[in-house]
Amino acid sequence: MMIKASQILESYQSQLVEKIEVLLERFHQDLLKRKLQPPTVKRHLANTELFLVEYHAFYFLDDISTIRPEKIYDFLGVWYFQKIRSPKAKDLAEILISLKKFFFFAERQGVLPSTLCGPLKKVCSDKSYFLRRFREYEKNPGLFLLSHPASSKTSKTSLKEIADRFPDQGLDDAILKSWSENDAGLTLEEIIDQMMKKYRVFEPRDNVILLEPFFRKNQSRRFESQTRHKPAPTIHSLKEHCMALHRANLVFMRWLDRYNCRMGELPAEAITACLDCDSLLNCLLARLNVELISEREIQLGHKLLDLMDKMLWKARYTITRALGLELRELSL
Repeated sequence: MMIKASQILESYQSQLVEKIEVLLERFHQDLLKRKLQPPTVKRHLANTELFLVEYHAFYFLDDISTIRPEKIYDFLGVWYFQKIRSPKAKDLAEILISLKKFFFFAERQGVLPSTLCGPLKKVCSDKSYFLRRFREYEKNPGLFLLSHPASSKTSKTSLKEIADRFPDQGLDDAILKSWSENDAGLTLEEIIDQMMKKYRVFEPRDNVILLEPFFRKNQSRRFESQTRHKPAPTIHSLKEHCMALHRANLVFMRWLDRYNCRMGELPAEAITACLDCDSLLNCLLARLNVELISEREIQLGHKLLDLMDKMLWKARYTITRALGLELRELSL
């Protein structure tokens, strides 16, 4: 039985896009009040929607409050050349103007704080950088795909087995339910034990990049301090922790998909770990929605998720290193 990676997050993504569409309508009305011609307004809206919906909402599954300058550099300096057919320098310049207008609007309306809008508008004024990237694209379009071919050190037999399981799939639809119905009845202790035995190759280590909580409300800081006192774990905190890992895995898969990665190109053990962990996350989320669990089981659940988190980061590092990609360029 095949489960899409986005199955549980589809509802959140839909709600996110709906919020952005409401905001874009407000932006539309604001532009009309400023006496811009309808064709110009339409172009600004399309350019802004390309960034907010097609890029940010889809690839990061995040609210616009998480937009940072580096994402605009990635959007117009890399993603644009990966996804837009026959890009033009004129279009790049127009998108920068549209985004700058949007950030002025967002600042005036209090949608985003001035401390954030200032740096974002500054990036939109950095036209020379994006034109330089355009010239680099013209000279070498392949520069914006994989930096290097897949590692030749990967086991050929294992890759064939993976390719047989996922014949010619993109990564976003490749999450396989490898935890059977019998496995679904395992206790958390048994699952942890199985995970440790199955992925001995992925020695748990600290994360390369800290995960941000999936649901954030009124947080002024990007990341919570690791030294800050943590409240007692609850079923709600366990669900949030599980969703954070699930979201991060989908973001990673979609990031790889930007580079047209196929299953047969990836280190077999590493990508299997990502798929199995995400399958288990689906299973755990389903159980958490219907089962009552004890305080001890909640603590064990967090322990399991911490273990999966570390294994996933090791697997992601293995995959990106084999492909010649830089994991730190992915903002999670």
